[in-house]
Amino acid sequence: MSDKFSIVTSFYGEPVRYVNRLYKAICDQSVDWEWVVTEDFSDNENTKKALIDLSSQDPRVRYVEQRHKRELYVDPSVYSDGDYIFHIDADDLVHPNYLIHCLYWFKRFPHVGCILSGGYFYMEEGQRFSRYVIHTEDNLDSLQSYVGRVWRSGYEFPWNSIFSNPQDIIRMNDMFIVRSMECSSDILCLPRHYIKYLIRENSNSTKSRTPEEIKKIDRCHREFENWYSLNSRESSRDPFFYDTEEYLLGFLGIEWEDIGSHIQYLGKKPKPHQRRKLRELYREYYISFGNLPEGVETPDIQIIDCTHGFSGHTVNGEKNIIVCKIGDNDSYLHYSNKLKEQGKIHRWIELWDYRWILSIT
Repeated sequence: MSDKFSIVTSFYGEPVRYVNRLYKAICDQSVDWEWVVTEDFSDNENTKKALIDLSSQDPRVRYVEQRHKRELYVDPSVYSDGDYIFHIDADDLVHPNYLIHCLYWFKRFPHVGCILSGGYFYMEEGQRFSRYVIHTEDNLDSLQSYVGRVWRSGYEFPWNSIFSNPQDIIRMNDMFIVRSMECSSDILCLPRHYIKYLIRENSNSTKSRTPEEIKKIDRCHREFENWYSLNSRESSRDPFFYDTEEYLLGFLGIEWEDIGSHIQYLGKKPKPHQRRKLRELYREYYISFGNLPEGVETPDIQIIDCTHGFSGHTVNGEKNIIVCKIGDNDSYLHYSNKLKEQGKIHRWIELWDYRWILSIT
């Protein structure tokens, strides 16, 4: 049987359009999945009805009635049957290759218990802004985001041994979940291009709190930090992706069915230590940066990275992946025409701030 992902989402009064758009994003995942959902005791009956109706139409969607508020959020694995748990909020979106990539890295690194991706953040009502941060050892604590978290099933959250009243956990659950896992396994930080996070007006992380709630938040934070200081491990973050992320954009278009293929990477050439890391990450492939090795006339996959600006490379290869920034029409038109001239059908995907052109034939 294939490895199964339990995708878990706790809704709280989000409009029905949030249900539909997240369901669509989940359906784009090319893994075996179930979607475990609940409505967290808000007064929005339309959202609950939409979730129940969806669960009756699609057997992969399972609606659960919680025993108490925030039960599914505090422990997303409590109703899950999958081999891996993916905790995604109702106001998030996810890259269609995210879970198949996570499965690949879990298989590669058995010591990794949890995978993070970070993401792009923007205000739904107001000025849009992006945050893209390259992970380094110096900024992991100050800039680390906890969204996009996927972990191996079987982890038991030690809330009863940490908090005097676990039901008082009403904020900072993301941090509690991930940092508790750091105490028993490694955390792998993937490139921060997989998740888009919508900050809503009634977001749990931004809404105002009563004096009583503030006391609960402060007490839970102190209790967690006291526990963490006694149980934390050294070097729990896996260093594979430090300083490499921007060069992985082109590789996000690859599906793992092409293992053993020869990849030609063209664009701004990564530095020697970055090339070494890329070869390690994609060691099931043969990668050439720039010219092809002697005896290889045509690569199986050609990646042309135009994210640093247009460059007129010769289009070659059985499959082609061209990535550029949205708005870079010079690159888009140039390579679209080159593919047409060769009789190749192609499609393009716009995701976050980038556009991928993918040849089909």
